Amino acid sequence: HELIKKSFEEFGISFDIYSRTTSDIHKKTASDMFLKIYENDGFQEIESEQYYDEEAGQFLADRYITGTCPHCSNQRAYGDQCEQCGTSLSPTDLINPKSALSGSIPVMRTTKHWYLPLNEHEA
Repeated sequence: HELIKKSFEEFGISFDIYSRTTSDIHKKTASDMFLKIYENDGFQEIESEQYYDEEAGQFLADRYITGTCPHCSNQRAYGDQCEQCGTSLSPTDLINPKSALSGSIPVMRTTKHWYLPLNEHEA
């Protein structure tokens, strides 16, 4: 605890607000920070293809996609890793991918994501 506390102090980080993510102060602070970065063109907008579950009406995170592992043939592999052989996977690596939410076959759709290029903020 003391080592972590000292590290935060050396970086000038103090903890003077203790709250929940549902509190008004958290919402205002997060919104203000986001808007400041946005107004200064701090985000990179990138389009990519991602699996979408038409039945559930949402894009699927890696863990919400299951299928057959191309390495060990485990039929219950996730879109990020096969729990049987330990191989790291991408959702598109899976054979016969399915949505873990609805069981339907997901489709690829274009989506936009905003990224904060942290490497541009290194000292």
